[in-house]
Amino acid sequence: MAEGASGRPLGRAGDPALQPAPASADLKQHLVGECPLFQGLPLEGCREVAASARNVVARRRGLFFREGEPANLFGFLYSGRVKLLQRGPDDLEAIVRLLVSGQVLGGLALSPGEVYEATAVALETSHALTWERRDLEKLFSRYPRLPLNALRIQARRLRERDERYRELATERVPQRLARTLLRLVRPAGRRFEDGLFADVPLSRAELAELSGTTLFTVSRILSDWDGQGILKSRRERVVIEDTRLLAAIANNP
Repeated sequence: MAEGASGRPLGRAGDPALQPAPASADLKQHLVGECPLFQGLPLEGCREVAASARNVVARRRGLFFREGEPANLFGFLYSGRVKLLQRGPDDLEAIVRLLVSGQVLGGLALSPGEVYEATAVALETSHALTWERRDLEKLFSRYPRLPLNALRIQARRLRERDERYRELATERVPQRLARTLLRLVRPAGRRFEDGLFADVPLSRAELAELSGTTLFTVSRILSDWDGQGILKSRRERVVIEDTRLLAAIANNP
């Protein structure tokens, strides 16, 4: 079970893990323009979308939504990072995806009865704009661009899933781990004096899940790379010291 999960769906009143956050109309409208679902809308459309948006914040380990609950809301993550967990037959949860700022949260469920396919847990304080399903239904009927954008989002997710399957089937573990680290660095890396700092709070066990390998193997590889000066492995973060060497490992068949 996800740590800090409240067991309540996204946005339910009184949920201690997910709280409303103040946001001006101008900020909401700007963020709407950044959301992939609303790309290409006219100005009046962006204003309408922004007016129906709710701004929320989840603290570290806070729950956005839980697998199996009604998928009544759609969200746009504009600050922070979120891990998606799915429960297996053994009742254990595994990380299936990592979301960073600029990506969408939840599904595009416009039909009653659809449920969330994963549990979303904040890795750090994270902010999102959210919309209720009934509001999305009205917007989809008013703006033909939205269904097309939704199809593009789903197609992108399928391509990412296919790419991950290909990596698991054809690449060596060091390659997969290097790609995983680079994905964590590139969207949200920040430069510090000791290198490119990826402050995603993931343990070695979680990196192993994302890379499709074991904790022992990840620990051994990270220790080797630490000794080679490629990175510094810390408790829940990795400091990349040479992204070129790491990229060379990721691209070396």
